[in-house]
Amino acid sequence: LITMLLAGASVFFLTSVLFIFLEIFDSSIKLPSIFNKISKIKAAGIVNGINLKNAPAMTVVMNEVKASNNQELFKNSIRKLRYEILNSGKKAFLFTSTQKKVGKSALIEALAGSLLRGKKKVLIIDLNFAHNTLTERFAAKVFIEDFTGRNKGLNMTQINHAKTDTEGLYIIGCKSGNVTPVEELHNLDMISFIEELKEEFDFILVEGAALNHFADSREIAAFADGIFTVFAADDTLSRADHDSMKFITDNHSKNFGAILNKVYTANMQS
Repeated sequence: LITMLLAGASVFFLTSVLFIFLEIFDSSIKLPSIFNKISKIKAAGIVNGINLKNAPAMTVVMNEVKASNNQELFKNSIRKLRYEILNSGKKAFLFTSTQKKVGKSALIEALAGSLLRGKKKVLIIDLNFAHNTLTERFAAKVFIEDFTGRNKGLNMTQINHAKTDTEGLYIIGCKSGNVTPVEELHNLDMISFIEELKEEFDFILVEGAALNHFADSREIAAFADGIFTVFAADDTLSRADHDSMKFITDNHSKNFGAILNKVYTANMQS
């Protein structure tokens, strides 16, 4: 009995030491307070992580029936971001990140849904050629490549075909490939194109590829009114991240801040 008690105490002690060791040397940005200390980008919002396998982000946000506490917290976090967009006086926003798989597509989808609940007409433009998740998610019928070499003036027939099954939501997708916007859209004046789209839509949400790995978002920034940079709470920040953040801070007039995504609910106030 004494041997068993000593063995149990030893296991408990070693496990406690291991957890303390992992906590001390955990370099992830899981806490908003840690992120604020090490990031040079102002905070725009904090969004808790939720399971989106059973219900897409837009479904969670647009559901009028009270959901689980975790989903309700997610909806309210998105509403706070919606407030920033509604009161910005801007229309075209780029959502980028420094690293891959931080949840940009889900955030854009959720924000679009939240704006739709406010009776806004929203256009999503997927310019993430490396991972065109939004194009696949909404089964886009119109692609940005369709507009290259166009004559002056917006082709409303194409825009009408971009309408999704969700009322008020339109999407212009992109074809997957190892290209950047400058290479693929060299025959399209994106600045004029976006200005024309602003006449038809209340808000335009654009997704760009991760800054650490691709040049896409740097090219897209030229025609965006504002830039949101998404980080995942379970990631760590490297030298490459800080170099990418410098690009964002250098665009200070367009920098709308960082969104810390996938935060554990228990850490939301930490």
